[in-house]
Amino acid sequence: VRRRAYPEARPYLRCGSVDAIPFGRGDGFDTLTALDVLEHIPEDRVPALAREIDRLGIEHLAARVAVCEFQCPGHITLRPLPWWDSRLGAAFRRRRFPAGSVPRAVPAQQPQSDTLQRFWQRVAVPVAAG
Repeated sequence: VRRRAYPEARPYLRCGSVDAIPFGRGDGFDTLTALDVLEHIPEDRVPALAREIDRLGIEHLAARVAVCEFQCPGHITLRPLPWWDSRLGAAFRRRRFPAGSVPRAVPAQQPQSDTLQRFWQRVAVPVAAG
């Protein structure tokens, strides 16, 4: 990846996996954008991904998720969006927007933007007194 990248981008690139993202909370990410990524993650690794997103301190997650593109061989986790909501539910909740005000992660290819796009926001979990 590094040798194909523009030289000025190389210092910022790191290779890793969904269960060991090579960044930390101190790297300053508050939003994660995953466009056509989640459906490529094996189902048994989705919990690890959720833990990594939580570990990084991500506040917002914007995703475009394929839910029915069975003809694509790399799409191995084709699940309805509520399934994804439940898998991210420990640390995140789906963020709903008023009608007509949904931000566009990518131009909608269908009139119902909610069928492919989803926005989640971190749930504030109170710290237990010790």
